[in-house]
Amino acid sequence: MQSILIVGIVVLISKSFLSFRKFLKKKIIYQKFKNKAKLTNEKIEKYLKTNNIKFKKYKSKYIYF
Repeated sequence: MQSILIVGIVVLISKSFLSFRKFLKKKIIYQKFKNKAKLTNEKIEKYLKTNNIKFKKYKSKYIYF
């Protein structure tokens, strides 16, 4: 009876660990995309400034004039 209980606990722990790893992986991937998006926004802004295009930033979107 005790061996079944121990096996059950080990299975639960391993499942929770695997789901936590999946969660971490998703978070890391999201963070990478977030950083890339930030870079592209900065690049867009730099491009607009170098070409003297008037713009305003509104809720992380650009409005051109």
